[in-house]
Amino acid sequence: MSEQLNKKKPGQKRVISVNFEHHRFNVVGFDLLVVAKSDRLLEKLLTPPSDLSLPKATSAQPMAPPPVQNTQPSKTAWSETEIQHQEQQALKHINQLRQSLNLPPFALNGVLSAAARQHALYSVHHNQQSHQERPGLANFSGETPKNRAFAMGYHSPVREVIAYNKPSADLLIGDLMSAIYHRLTLLNFTHTQIGLGIADDQNGTVKTALVAQTGNADLNQLCQAPQAAQLGQYYYQALCQSGIRVSRKAYQIALNTPAMSAPKLIHWPANNAQVAPVFYEEEPDPLPNCNVSGYPVHVQINPIYQGRITFAPQSFKVYERDGDQKHAVKAATIFTNQTDPNRSEHNTQIPKPAWIAFFPKQRLNWSQTYQAEIDWLEGGKRHQLQWQFQTAKQPGLAIIPSPAPKTLSVSIRPGQTRTLYFAPAGCQSEPQASIKTRTPRGLQIETHFVDGETLQVKLVSANQGERFSVYYQPTDTWVHFQVKQH
Repeated sequence: MSEQLNKKKPGQKRVISVNFEHHRFNVVGFDLLVVAKSDRLLEKLLTPPSDLSLPKATSAQPMAPPPVQNTQPSKTAWSETEIQHQEQQALKHINQLRQSLNLPPFALNGVLSAAARQHALYSVHHNQQSHQERPGLANFSGETPKNRAFAMGYHSPVREVIAYNKPSADLLIGDLMSAIYHRLTLLNFTHTQIGLGIADDQNGTVKTALVAQTGNADLNQLCQAPQAAQLGQYYYQALCQSGIRVSRKAYQIALNTPAMSAPKLIHWPANNAQVAPVFYEEEPDPLPNCNVSGYPVHVQINPIYQGRITFAPQSFKVYERDGDQKHAVKAATIFTNQTDPNRSEHNTQIPKPAWIAFFPKQRLNWSQTYQAEIDWLEGGKRHQLQWQFQTAKQPGLAIIPSPAPKTLSVSIRPGQTRTLYFAPAGCQSEPQASIKTRTPRGLQIETHFVDGETLQVKLVSANQGERFSVYYQPTDTWVHFQVKQH
């Protein structure tokens, strides 16, 4: 009998921290840092905050200065051809998400891509997971995202998103979409351009880095064309790389123009989208008493309509569908950008309603259909938004309820994959997990954590009647597999 150990379950413990970059008028705000545990790797996802579609309300003065899941890591370094393919796939995936919600797609910008690629190279070369760079080090191109974009020839502010140590762009983006503060950034209404850069060397702790920078094309153009000062106009003076002043009116038009071609409301998951069932942790943490819960559902208001559209109180509901029946999903919390417990203490103004998020208290179930609905108000009229989405299907799914038994038996055929889902008791689970496998000589299996509570076991080859066992440490459970023929 042989015994094999897989050390940690991927994606289980995620911690996000926030760093603030202060600028007058708060046009550009702060960064979010996500750290996730994974097999042999420490992952970070970096993204700006969730609600920067418009600058925060301020008492500006004339001529005042402005604001300035689921896999093992790849085992061989990507070639330049593969890196370019992954960059193209990242753009395609992000734009597919946006277009599924009728948001305008991002246009690829070569200057931003150059800035993104250079920071990706810096990150893997120095095994550094940060937005910041240190002068004098190899591949240095600027201390901050804005500095790097300006150095490459971009002229207006940018946002930067970074993710590390995932084997594909699709998986990096999927992880970002499961975290509400990150998702809101990817689905923002006001940026129109994106640059993407990937570096990969499979050495050190940062083996792969994907960097994305986004910007607004019209604002970038304004920053290259001086404007004559007009009496009574308010201006942002330190917004542009060149120091060119941009009027507040022109600035607002630049941001609102892309939003004019977008819907009044968007929501994620999109109608009929297929998503993961789980959300882990962020810092600031929307669910401080939970370390595992259901995939968040949110609705977002187009900034053009902010102040005109509001959400009806206590109307946001999520249901699990079972044929004609539906069962209410219990929320751990529901909050808006106005009631967000993690809203920046630096934002002294109460913002207009911009988004609302529903956080299921427990994991959603695999291979299920869910229905979300919410009422919203505009011009004194009440409307209802209702849609459905699905959680991903898993092959050969076996659900082990909590509390899990000490032993259980599962049948399996050669070539078949069985998925073991160990349902957590509530919104708490073990921060790490290990498994042991015991197999007779000649029998071959493959194991793979889909997420912290979901394990796939594939039988590669075996003889009729043979048995093997898998031990899942968090619940102290032995799963005994009986081999059956087709």
